[in-house]
Amino acid sequence: MVIRSIKNTRGGILIFLDEGSYLINKKVFLEEDIYEGKDICLEDLIEKSDFRNALEKARNYSSRSIKSSGKIKSYLEERGYSRFADRIVESLVTEGYVDDRLFCETYYSSVKGKKGIFYIRNKLIERGVPREIVYDFPIQENIDDVVAIIRKKYYKMEKIDIKTQKKMYLFLFNRGFSSEIIKKAINFVKNEDFSCEKG
Repeated sequence: MVIRSIKNTRGGILIFLDEGSYLINKKVFLEEDIYEGKDICLEDLIEKSDFRNALEKARNYSSRSIKSSGKIKSYLEERGYSRFADRIVESLVTEGYVDDRLFCETYYSSVKGKKGIFYIRNKLIERGVPREIVYDFPIQENIDDVVAIIRKKYYKMEKIDIKTQKKMYLFLFNRGFSSEIIKKAINFVKNEDFSCEKG
């Protein structure tokens, strides 16, 4: 197919063929050394242009705030670029735009001491971090944090009976803490004199 004419526009370079007009990414236009009268493979040119457009959009999206690789893939899929998703994520990881481990660290630091291991893992997976990275990432549950949550929630309690212990367990379990750390924390506070903490 032969290019009949070319027009520079704000959104890219518009090329005119006998078959119609097509908008091409400006960087691809320069890289492919396109000019009037050149015989081109339109399908290849459009594919390269679409890939570059998708890459530029993904770079811009990931530069606003830290994103997981899965979030970038979802973003591209929503915009019709699913066929490029893996290649683009690989490029962005190499360029430093995407770092799943850093994403884990940032999210973990924002909820550490407030949420448990299961909650944190589920949220990281929901936010697009690959499962293998999530389960390899070290997450610690500290009994002091869980005890502090209990004291804040149940500060009015003078004594903790069986019914209250069950409520405590369910409350902490819903925050994603493990059974082991919940039981340790409840055992720690159940004989504690809460009135001393208030004073």
